[in-house]
Amino acid sequence: MRSRNANVSTETIAALFQSGFVAVPQLLFKQYRRMGLSDSDLLLVLHIIAFRDGDHNEFPTFRDLSDRMSRPETDVAHHIHTLIEAGFLRIDVHTQADKGKMTESYDLTPLYYRLAQSTTNTEKNVFLTIEAEFGRPLSSVEYEQIVQWIDKDKHSDVVILAALKEAVLAGKYNFKYIDRILLDWQKHNVRTLHDVEAHKERFRRQHQNTVTSELAPTVKKRNATNNNKYDAFYQKMPVRDQR
Repeated sequence: MRSRNANVSTETIAALFQSGFVAVPQLLFKQYRRMGLSDSDLLLVLHIIAFRDGDHNEFPTFRDLSDRMSRPETDVAHHIHTLIEAGFLRIDVHTQADKGKMTESYDLTPLYYRLAQSTTNTEKNVFLTIEAEFGRPLSSVEYEQIVQWIDKDKHSDVVILAALKEAVLAGKYNFKYIDRILLDWQKHNVRTLHDVEAHKERFRRQHQNTVTSELAPTVKKRNATNNNKYDAFYQKMPVRDQR
């Protein structure tokens, strides 16, 4: 008997992967009930994230969400209002400076803030420390990035904060810079603070050796020039009378 999976072409599978993925913090699935969210609330949140990340639509209409969820628009509107009233969602209004046009977007920062409060003290320390260093509240996307570092990449809080320190020392107050540091450390299997210090020391030595090797020909040439210069000088000096 032929399997149904045999009818799925390679092109179809490739199209599924090319359609993109939506990153959702694993912690949300673990904690949403404890936070007071229902299954329907969670599904709505997931669709809002999917519209934002997959379709670049930060403010889908009730109709858009209704079509995706196969739920009446009035039901979707009720859930949106409930999430806002419960402090899980807010609507931000933006004004485009060049056009003066006002746009709206759903902001999940309150949800991620509540999610951060439900985490362990260790994880909470990461959120609060980064907020303190940046001197501002974190956005929902930044909350997602931190959760991804912890849940998906399995970075410890110590390593994340060490990467934060490197970024601050370099004057780079942005998540992309921290993420690049963590990606480099992950490639080199940096998992502890001791690994961080060892990796930094290896990098310092490699950099020092590279600089030394690059300067060596210049130094050698300069020394050769100096020697030739002094050789010519000595040749012009009168020979001491040996009598």
